[in-house]
Amino acid sequence: MQYLTESQRADGSWHPSAWCRVPGPTERDPDARERWERGRSGKAALGSLVLDNNALYTTASVVAALAGAGAAVAPPAPRRPDHAPRA
Repeated sequence: MQYLTESQRADGSWHPSAWCRVPGPTERDPDARERWERGRSGKAALGSLVLDNNALYTTASVVAALAGAGAAVAPPAPRRPDHAPRA
């Protein structure tokens, strides 16, 4: 977890590392494809793997991992008195 928290970029994201499959519009079962080419762009990206250049999937994955790890080790936060139930 320390590496992840220390490697967060100034804009709040993490360096892109996720590769995303871009199946064609008629492709019903992307898992059946045996070969995915890397790095094409635009319309040519159909049927290829593209790097998560905007770091959206990478950042979402890191945030989910940190949240899951935090929930597993952190006790619940205490309630503030001003949020106590009213009688």
